[in-house]
Amino acid sequence: MVMNPLQATVALSAPERLDKVVQKAFPQLSRRHVRKLIEQGSVYLNNRRIHRQSFLVRPAGQIRLRVFDYDGSAIDRLAEQVNWPELILFRDKHLAAVNKPAGIPSAPTRESDRRHVYHYLVQQGLLPGTFYPFHRLDIGTTGLLLIPLTRETAASLNEQMKRRQIEKHYLAVVSGRDIQNQWSVDGFLSAYRGKARPVVFSDKPKEGYRPSRTDFRLLFANPSKSLALIEAVPRSGRTHQIRAHLQVSGLAILGDTLYGSARHTVFSNAQFALHCREMSFHHPHFKERLSLKAPLPEPLKIFIRKHFKAYLTD
Repeated sequence: MVMNPLQATVALSAPERLDKVVQKAFPQLSRRHVRKLIEQGSVYLNNRRIHRQSFLVRPAGQIRLRVFDYDGSAIDRLAEQVNWPELILFRDKHLAAVNKPAGIPSAPTRESDRRHVYHYLVQQGLLPGTFYPFHRLDIGTTGLLLIPLTRETAASLNEQMKRRQIEKHYLAVVSGRDIQNQWSVDGFLSAYRGKARPVVFSDKPKEGYRPSRTDFRLLFANPSKSLALIEAVPRSGRTHQIRAHLQVSGLAILGDTLYGSARHTVFSNAQFALHCREMSFHHPHFKERLSLKAPLPEPLKIFIRKHFKAYLTD
């Protein structure tokens, strides 16, 4: 579901606190609620996110307000149920890796920059206050999330990504028929245009589209239920790449309603059946090749056992 912001243009005759400016612009919001929205990063002043209620807004012509009336309490409740220490896969002074749970954003969103994996890890004392976000997983995707802890580590990983020296392996349960043993999708993807607006694939270059390639391999099939367990290896890093490339292949990740599948009742917390299982790269400090694996979430593991009579060891 796409959340449209409340928007207003105001003019001030004298400096005024941000919380008072917002409440005057949107009188349907209580003062307490406005303060909550400011604290969680849901309020923008002239396209700048402001967190301080007492921020002094000065008269400067037309002042643009944008407010997302966002209630992230469901994500907070979900985060409270997560055993965060168990999800730490690797940690040294240069780098951390976590097995991201479903239903929690992997990075700040436009609605809030407080409810995401990094924030909850810092709250738990499992991540220092200074870190450098490197890549993202969609909110419904689980699996391995790398977190550089130094600027040098982030720069090294970004350079490896550009040179395609980082290899990622995903597992996905897809719906569809007549699946090949191996195939690739090679083409161009449009830019990400926001939630609930799928990226578009083109087999020819187009303005604003970027090259993309994913290699796929069939692991197990259940023809009677038109289901398959596949491995996906993205060779580029475009937003929604695997999901869009599967749609082009006539397949859909189970639970991924944006790219053509029905929500499956076995998965909760906005989860769909896509898991970043393994990443390999050169450790930025020790220069040795490092391969990290993320265990499957229990609902997905149970589903694979049931429908494919197969179990992949973690």
